[in-house]
Formats: sequence, C-alpha cells, structure tokens
Amino acid sequence: MELLTDPSLSAALLRARADRVREAILFSGGLDSLLAALRYPKADLLFVCTDVAYAAADLRAARELALRLSRTLYETAVVMPLRALAPMGPVIPNRNLMLLAAATATAKAYNRVYLACPLDDLVPDCSPRFIRESSRVLSASLGKVVTVSNALAGETKASALRKALKKGACRQLILLSRSCYAAGQVPCGACSACFKRWVALERNSLTETYDDDPRKMLGLLLSAPGSLGLGAALARLPVLLDVLRALQARGARK
Repeated sequence: MELLTDPSLSAALLRARADRVREAILFSGGLDSLLAALRYPKADLLFVCTDVAYAAADLRAARELALRLSRTLYETAVVMPLRALAPMGPVIPNRNLMLLAAATATAKAYNRVYLACPLDDLVPDCSPRFIRESSRVLSASLGKVVTVSNALAGETKASALRKALKKGACRQLILLSRSCYAAGQVPCGACSACFKRWVALERNSLTETYDDDPRKMLGLLLSAPGSLGLGAALARLPVLLDVLRALQARGARK
C-alpha cells in the first residue's frame, strides 16, 4: 500500500474517494484490535509498519489473525520510525496520532478509522478528548471529513472480551492475538501490556504462558499517569475491579 505521493492522482479522483466511507481498523495483532475487528467485520484491517522492537512479532500475529478471519490485511509500504521516540520505555508519545495520520494518508484514503482503546489504557492518546480532537485535526489537515472512533469506548478489556465470547468468538482465536512489548515468541509477562492482557484473560477463564508472572506488574497500573483528569481517575474503578477479581480467581484455583 503506497502513501498518497503520486502526482498522477487527480483532484477529481481524490474527491470521488472522499465521497465514500472507507473504514479501517488500526490492526496491531493485539487483543484490543482483534475485538474491534470482530465488531466491525466490513472494515479493512490496516497494519501500520513501524521500527519498534516488537513490530515483527506483532505483524506475524496480525497476519495469522487476518487469515483466520478470512480478511485481507493491508500493510503500509512505509515503515514509521517510532523507536527513537521512546528511548526510556515502550510508551511512545503521540503514537496513535502518528498511526492515524499514516492510515488516512494511504492510497485507500480512509475517512473513518477505528482505534481500540479500552478503559485500561490511561494514556492521553487513548482518551475521549483525543478521539474527538484527532477527528478535527485530521479533517482540517486533509480537507475532508475524517472520523476517528473508539471501538471499545467505555469498556474494560475484560468486559469487551466477555461480550465477544458471548457472541461466539473462538477462544483459540483470542489466544492467537499478541499484546506484549517484548520481541520474543512467548509473552514476557513483565510489561504493562502483558499485565492488562492477563487480567482480561483471567476474568474470562482463559490462560496462556508467560516468561514471568504478570501479577508483578500490578504496581504499574495503580501508578498510571494521572494527567487525564477526574474522568480517567473514575474510569480506573472498573479496571481495578477486574484486577482484583482476576487475582481472586487465580487464588481460588490454587
């Protein structure tokens, strides 16, 4: 998939494309984006290629999931250099904005893009305000209406997974997704992504193997950035309830 850099693309063609709703899900191969894909079966699955350490592992998972879903996975031709933006850790500032910019600049000219941001994600570029403002900024930048939506708005990862399973989602398919900041084949269990995934799986009686015990990451979630205001602080309550119930369920099985 090429970016819109070909001068032969006429203004008329661009206008014609803008008149149609062209939907895409930012599909990383992770649990959240898989849940979004199950909710929006007609949207394209778009993998934005980056240079982060775990990108190759994510891409393998995304390709396998797309194959199991009998859907085409679109991959950007340009690799986005994100690694230099996160020298101190896996959280990349403005990551979602850059991914959205890439999605809306592809030759398919998407004008509706779905992020998958459950309540567990307490970073600024997953907030309701970011979703609203990114729609406005991208619309102004491209000169057409662009709508950014959160496919998992108002839900925890665990509750969104529960809904998918109740609607018949395959448990094996769920476990083929990948949510880890390490590059290994087996999830590390030592990053916040692994911990949040573990909580969601545990709350839905799903288990997988980790290199380390994800429960050690509990402190990171409790000390998540508090820069999103009172709404985000209140949003932590259902997340923390999921955490406590997951820990309780694990203890009861021992």
